[in-house]
Parts: sequence; structure tokens; C-alpha cells
Amino acid sequence: ETRHAGDADDLMGWVDVVVETAGVPAAERQAVRLAAARGRAVFIGIPVEDVTLDQATFNHLLRQEVSLYGAWNSFSAPFPGREWAITVAMMATAGCGPRSL
Repeated sequence: ETRHAGDADDLMGWVDVVVETAGVPAAERQAVRLAAARGRAVFIGIPVEDVTLDQATFNHLLRQEVSLYGAWNSFSAPFPGREWAITVAMMATAGCGPRSL
């Protein structure tokens, strides 16, 4: 199903793969809550403080069987580094986009 949203609240529980890149508590909670049933939340943001989930977010994680993944968000000089340029170029090619995740 395709959904169009005015803001993220309209998509809560509808996104198959969410990539959290900010590393701030509000974004971490939102990433989990955006994930659909059996969806995936990928955390690459470097946290600025302890990572905690409120009860509603944790319940969503459990009841919707959301999978959490972590990936090291590093890059080489000069910013943003060739890793990011290669990744973006690969995602722009057919067969290597978000749907393949």
C-alpha cells in the first residue's frame, strides 16, 4: 500500500525499513515507532546520550516484532568520504535501492 503523509506521525507503523541517522533520543524513538509489523529499524546515528525507549515505543518493538540493527556510521576524509559517495551511487542503480533491503 502506498501512503502519502504530511508528517512522520501519519506513517507510524507503516515503514518497512527506517534508517535513524541523527543519534538523538527523539529520532531513535521515532525510528522504532515508524517501523511496520516485522519491519526493521537501522541505527547509524552516533548517540549523544544514553539510549532509552519509553514504554509505548518498547511495546511497539515487541508487539510488532520490529528488528533493530546497528551499523557503524564512519566516513573517510574529505567529508563525507568515498564510502558515502559509493553508497549513494549504488543506491541510484537499478536493483540496489531501498526496496532490496
